[in-house]
Amino acid sequence: MIVLTALALLVLVVVGAFFITGFGEASGSVSVVEASQADCQAMCQGLATSAFNYDSCADLLTNPQYRYDPAGGSDYIEGYGPECADEFGACTVTIRRGVQCTCGTTTCTELT
Repeated sequence: MIVLTALALLVLVVVGAFFITGFGEASGSVSVVEASQADCQAMCQGLATSAFNYDSCADLLTNPQYRYDPAGGSDYIEGYGPECADEFGACTVTIRRGVQCTCGTTTCTELT
């Protein structure tokens, strides 16, 4: 009986320590960098999805997923170009007539 009580007490201590330490780092946690990269990939995908509606690479600058405002308006710091191109590289998309464009920090240009 004493052995069973000692084992039960040991199990309670181990389980209690597990809960008190906060479980450590969760295996499914996402770092800020990974979340940022996922956001950038989603913006590039959104740009690629709607790119077929554009006639020229320069027209992509007006796309909500890119949001580059050369006048420095409120949208200047948002979108794929200003936020993501420096850190994760240019976003390559295909517009009408099968033309491929690469959208970097401040512009979208035709790939040659």
